[in-house]
Amino acid sequence: MKKLFPRFSVLFLFVIIIQISSNAQTGTWTQVATNAPHYNRGVCLLMTDGTVICKNNSGGGEGTGWDKLTPDIHGSYVNGRWTSIANMNNDRLFFSSQVLPSGKVYVAGGEYGAGGNYGQGGEVYDPVANTWTNCGGLPGGVSVYDGNSEILYNGIVLQAAQLPSPSEDIFQWSPSTLVYTTEPNAPLNHDEAAWLKLPDSSVLYIGINSQNSARYLPKTNTWLTDANTPNNIYDPYGEESGCAILLPNGKAIFFGSTQFNCIYTPTGHATPGTWAAAANMPTISGAVVGQVDAPGAMMVNGHILLGVSPGNTSSHDQFRAPIWFIEYNYITNTFTQVTSVIPGLGADSVAGVPGNFAQFLDLPDGTVLMSICQESISNMYWVYTPGSGPIAAGKPTITSILPDGCPNYKITGKLFNGISEGAGFGDDWQMETNYPLVRLSNGGNVYYAKTTNWNRIGAVQTGNALDTAEFTLPAGLTPGTTYNLVVTVNGFASDTLPFTTLGITIKSQTNISCNGGSNGVATANTAIGGTAPYTYLWSGGLGTNLSISGKSAGTYTVNVTDNNGCVASATVTITQPAILAVMSTAVNVNSNGACNGQASVTPSGGTAPYTYIWNPGGGTNDTINGKCKGTYCCVVTDFHGCSQTSCATIYNVTGIADISNASDISIYPDPNKGSFTVSGIIKGQVIELYNTLGQKLSSSTADNTTMYFDISNKVDGIYLVRILNKDGAVVTQQKILKAQ
Repeated sequence: MKKLFPRFSVLFLFVIIIQISSNAQTGTWTQVATNAPHYNRGVCLLMTDGTVICKNNSGGGEGTGWDKLTPDIHGSYVNGRWTSIANMNNDRLFFSSQVLPSGKVYVAGGEYGAGGNYGQGGEVYDPVANTWTNCGGLPGGVSVYDGNSEILYNGIVLQAAQLPSPSEDIFQWSPSTLVYTTEPNAPLNHDEAAWLKLPDSSVLYIGINSQNSARYLPKTNTWLTDANTPNNIYDPYGEESGCAILLPNGKAIFFGSTQFNCIYTPTGHATPGTWAAAANMPTISGAVVGQVDAPGAMMVNGHILLGVSPGNTSSHDQFRAPIWFIEYNYITNTFTQVTSVIPGLGADSVAGVPGNFAQFLDLPDGTVLMSICQESISNMYWVYTPGSGPIAAGKPTITSILPDGCPNYKITGKLFNGISEGAGFGDDWQMETNYPLVRLSNGGNVYYAKTTNWNRIGAVQTGNALDTAEFTLPAGLTPGTTYNLVVTVNGFASDTLPFTTLGITIKSQTNISCNGGSNGVATANTAIGGTAPYTYLWSGGLGTNLSISGKSAGTYTVNVTDNNGCVASATVTITQPAILAVMSTAVNVNSNGACNGQASVTPSGGTAPYTYIWNPGGGTNDTINGKCKGTYCCVVTDFHGCSQTSCATIYNVTGIADISNASDISIYPDPNKGSFTVSGIIKGQVIELYNTLGQKLSSSTADNTTMYFDISNKVDGIYLVRILNKDGAVVTQQKILKAQ
């Protein structure tokens, strides 16, 4: 039975006398940067998508609320973000908990709160729907009190019940039906006992206040009376014990609330194992410490992090403060005190708080999360980083990643369920993490997939047996990007495997139709990542090939689907350059017939660079000089081969300022209001009208000696009238003024 401490004060202890080994390298504490929105009041659980949910005090009674810690984009839990999830239906404190292969969470009972009432069953949290669903009631009117539980190889939860005493009642709970069934009673009282999963999937515990042990064999649904321990790990006052952890060498250690600890060597089959004494608990500050319901966690370096407190001396001081932290090295069978200062507390201990108020959780990055419940500091969390790197024994391996219907995949490998259950805590909390998580990283960003349906449920130390799990890609991954993928379990990470998400890039050829038609081409590059073969579909029913052609300017989209049903899209815009246009101008030769005329062209539109060919003359520049009178044409071709021709005529005059009148030709009236008459001309002569820029506005051949011209549609201003003979020579020219 745990004492409930509704205190909200903490005193700090700064001076500690160490009487334990100090030659080992221990780890360091880091405070989670942001405090949780509520005060912790219980267990923290690692979800299969890498987030952490922590029971809090909100919702009334012993609390029905949960806060969620999501690591930041770089995978840091220290810099993670807090949110809250839906509240449970019943308040509860000190209760059973299991993360299920479906990704859901099972909780049951409670030493305090409505969840522990007689006949009250548990409830299940669905993280997708963010809802809690009540389970069926417990048969026989019992209650889950100091509620141990273990998930079995078939996904069924083995559930202990403690009241009415003696505590030997055992139930099984089915995740598919949410119903409890009564199973054979345990041979020993399991109240206050720590349960531990062994490599053969059996469940081991030491009977309360005894040196007798028992083991549950799930394949036969039977109990085995196992060997006796060399000492009593239970204290004589509260009959509490510490946590139990499976060691990397396949043995198990049970820590005592007294100075005694013991190690179990399993047989691997239905015959009793053997027990031996482990090193006794150390003395700190003159007090022999122990685990009176306190946390422990197997770390990636093979050491066990423990929270310990002074051993109790009577039933009146069953749970004592402060909490010190030590590491147990199973190879040397020694303890070392952790002397790293805890940020926010200013000491290497938690003063004024008993050990049963601390909880540990193995995180997938190889660190350990610590929470403190029922205290004024309970909205503060800390992360412990081991002082040395991971041991090879706990490293999982990946053999393959197989598509399983987008965005789902199946991953296979070995040791996906770890070499221990992770963290432990007496009889009150279960926070095992012996299930695989999938982590992807690229460029400093970290993402966790959601894993489900691992084939070896609740297993540990499976060796070379083939393991499988399913995972769903998280949102936010960039298409066509290669990520480093690892499987992690209890913080141990596999070697990285490249994993490329499905992606597609697209390129276009500019529409180079010389007349503005449709001959643009868009090409989708071969898909990147995903699983071949691929299919392609262009929007608007344009085709199912890699390329589309004969397209006008516009935007086009292609969808590529891989063999796993994943889809990636890419969009491209085809542009059409402006149609090539050419303007020509000429500077005329002198009236004396000198060949000093000039013709030039100016291209617009199209795509530079341009090439030029003049005819006659064969010039290849944009301007030709020193030309006699005549017409000169230039073919202009742009970069894409589009061509336009423009001609300019050079005349045997210098321009509008050179006025020469013939005595028998008259042009009148001048000025005029929109019309004028030319008289005295000879049939066949040509009458031309120019503006002041030298641009020819009209040309007429005389069919009489007098010609009438209407220029009412012209703007007011000065114009040049030029008379040419049949040979094209200028007979006379005269400026006239149009003015209204």
